[in-house]
Amino acid sequence: MTEEVASRLLPDVIASVSGLEMKARTVVEGFLQGLHRSPYKGFSIEFAEHRPYFHGDDPRYIDWKAFGKTDRLFVKQYEQETNLRCWLLLDASASMAYGTGALRKFDYAAVAAAALAHLALGQGESVGLAVFNHALHTFVPARHNPAHFHAIHERIELAEPKGETNMKVVLTDLAPRIKRRGLVVLFSDLFDADEAVDRALKFLRHRGHEVIVFHVLDPSEVELSVNEPMIFEDMETGGQFPVEPNTLHGIYRAQIEKFLRGRRQVCGELGVDYVSLRTDERLDKTLAAYLARRGRRQ
Repeated sequence: MTEEVASRLLPDVIASVSGLEMKARTVVEGFLQGLHRSPYKGFSIEFAEHRPYFHGDDPRYIDWKAFGKTDRLFVKQYEQETNLRCWLLLDASASMAYGTGALRKFDYAAVAAAALAHLALGQGESVGLAVFNHALHTFVPARHNPAHFHAIHERIELAEPKGETNMKVVLTDLAPRIKRRGLVVLFSDLFDADEAVDRALKFLRHRGHEVIVFHVLDPSEVELSVNEPMIFEDMETGGQFPVEPNTLHGIYRAQIEKFLRGRRQVCGELGVDYVSLRTDERLDKTLAAYLARRGRRQ
């Protein structure tokens, strides 16, 4: 990827772009421009559920764009052939409003989700959206028409992070709406009770869904730097906690490492892809990690 392309994917640059749709398009276009120099070349093809061309296939269904990139013939599989649904679950609880850089956690997750929707719809996949906190607030049924992207990004733009998280309630409400098995992509800081998150992931896997968790965190949450007494406030409950710097660092580091290790372990045990995301990272890394994991399953 050229330096010029990479610079357009930095979080502070993305934050300056006007509108979620333009942010998503900027990320996708920059990512695609970098594919020819990326180790992930070709994974976009597996993601779109292409299959190799065989003699006798209708040439109308050959993907000539893929041919131009790979010099190989692929036939685009349509919805009725793959039965694939991609569901984007976006956490809009109050803790997602936190951010020390150009993008809050929610903004980062929103751009990443919109970019994946743009990429998936552009390659013929069906995409749906659910935005939640302690309840399911937004539900957009899965469609495969490229124009469906506008419905998705408009609903994301209307969302504002607030309230507590309750994944158990959300999935109970969501389950009847996504009856067919598919790919569920969760964007969240996972700041819910460990048991609630574990049950939510188990529930999705039990229903036959393939699940990817994008664990979105601000760098200050991972590498806390405090040099004077401070009062921490829980963004979801409003609870306040006075702390001293000489006792905080060791305790906090141990707790955050335990938290991250636990999330990775549970995902591994359930066969869930876990991708750790920091809001100071380029979003092409988000897409690359996602497509790489998808590619390994093909």
